[in-house]
Amino acid sequence: MTDSPHSTAADSEPDSIDPATLRERPDVVYEEATAVYDDLEDFERGVRDTAVVGVTNGEGEVCCFVNEGRGFAGLPWEPVSDDNWLDAAYSSIEDWCTGTGLAISIDGAELVRRVEHEVVGDDEPRAATHTILFRASPVEADPALENLAGSDDWDAGWYDGVPDAAPATPDEVADDIRRFVG
Repeated sequence: MTDSPHSTAADSEPDSIDPATLRERPDVVYEEATAVYDDLEDFERGVRDTAVVGVTNGEGEVCCFVNEGRGFAGLPWEPVSDDNWLDAAYSSIEDWCTGTGLAISIDGAELVRRVEHEVVGDDEPRAATHTILFRASPVEADPALENLAGSDDWDAGWYDGVPDAAPATPDEVADDIRRFVG
């Protein structure tokens, strides 16, 4: 159980989450990938540990944010600071939901993705980062998302798959959305 100010009795992850420890758990999928950048500037923009949250409702749908103008959908996410994975997971909901509307309970880690970051021309990877996908549930049974306004041109909604209005969603992000539906 965590002492996070956002936690509820349903939280099942310990206070301290370590991606390497999650690798040993049979209930958590572990993936490895490599990201290659053309130059150092691109590399510096893409390197960060990230918490991603799949909030599911009682209908088997997941909360996604959609930017129809860009044709892109995603799950709430937040960069991780000081290895505070749960704080980042809760902050992702607050940030994407503009601090209103959706109280969640983290149910557990679903996936850890370790990415080695390389720059073209380098002999060794420059860094390795992790993304942890967390499964979460709303504290309130099946809340409406009408009161949630994503940021900028993003709208929140419950979806049973990758939204039709998001054909430009990268495969990895679409796979993450699919992991939580059905």
